[in-house]
Amino acid sequence: MIKYIVVTDKPLEWFEEEPDLFSISATDFISNNAPIDLRKSPQVKVINLCNNYDYLSKGYYCSLLAEARGMRCIPSAANAVTLNWKRHYQSALPELNTQLERFKEPPEEPLSRTYNVYFGRTEKDDLEPLARKLFDTFRFPLMTVTIGLDSKSKWVVKGIEPLSLNDLPVQKRDFFVNSLKKFTGTAWRKKNEKKEKYWIAMLYDPEEKRPPSDKAAIQKFIKAGKDMNLSVELITRNDFSTLLEYDALFIRETTAINHHTYRFASKAESEGIPCIDDTSSIIRCCNKVFQYELLESKKIPLPKTWIIDRKSDKSLEQQLPYPIVVKIPDGSFSIGVIKADNPEQYRAAVTELLKKSEIILAQEFISSDFDWRVGILNGEAIYASKYYMAQ
Repeated sequence: MIKYIVVTDKPLEWFEEEPDLFSISATDFISNNAPIDLRKSPQVKVINLCNNYDYLSKGYYCSLLAEARGMRCIPSAANAVTLNWKRHYQSALPELNTQLERFKEPPEEPLSRTYNVYFGRTEKDDLEPLARKLFDTFRFPLMTVTIGLDSKSKWVVKGIEPLSLNDLPVQKRDFFVNSLKKFTGTAWRKKNEKKEKYWIAMLYDPEEKRPPSDKAAIQKFIKAGKDMNLSVELITRNDFSTLLEYDALFIRETTAINHHTYRFASKAESEGIPCIDDTSSIIRCCNKVFQYELLESKKIPLPKTWIIDRKSDKSLEQQLPYPIVVKIPDGSFSIGVIKADNPEQYRAAVTELLKKSEIILAQEFISSDFDWRVGILNGEAIYASKYYMAQ
């Protein structure tokens, strides 16, 4: 199954194709002269290595036509325009300069230095954070970055340019090919290992105290992926810049809005990478006020519920049936959930929770040995289970 197409101005004699990766000329790509129908292959990713990305050049049209065919492409037409006009990337320089903190070269000659970046990788270890950030920002497979000293003798980015494949030094070809293989996943496979159909990134936190999936469950996910010919690779919050290397993202951390899990989901969506949970689900499912309003509008039975703010909390104090459960809207694992047996306990709970959210919930207490968990995927209910409580 073809997963990647490498587009070049002319065939590369030294380039070794893989079963899931083949190269094609820009002319053939534009005219749809390929082993597969490019107009019917949106799952194939395009790596555009043309020597010129100028507006209306062949390189520009390759990226533009890839997008028209529904393919993910690096660089995109928009990225090509951004990097070819210096004023367009000026806003990214402050953030890029922060990645130079690990660059400890003394401020001496040469005062201006240029380095090559291949798929977010570079041969100079202390420039690795900058290389990853450059690729994450601009999505150019080959770039040069020039750094120099500012008025305070601090290293800063002076210029960023696309690197032409024609200008790739012969002695750097092996590093380029190795970087390409790491990007496409081929370098992670052993020589005779069975080839996986897709690569799935599973975001988790090995230090999370109450993870949605424990270590045993995560290993079951990995085994299930292997049985389905899918490679499941564990990633953490530190792997944000590698997200483009995967075909899908499965988040197995407790999600929240002001959190890296949301940023991962947002990034995946912007890159066209399928993601569970998506940002819309995180926003909705993390908030009990939204859930309450939705269930009410659909006339789904639920415990009696009151929405409380600083104006309404006192007026409800004597009207509520006790015991009552007071909840913060975005709590999870019973964090921010307090049971009040009388008005005094209710008052203490409301005072505490209104410090964290301007709106909270009060719900009638219903004793039960279990609650219902219903799994929804793509708008369809796929399971319902009784979730029993610990004694």
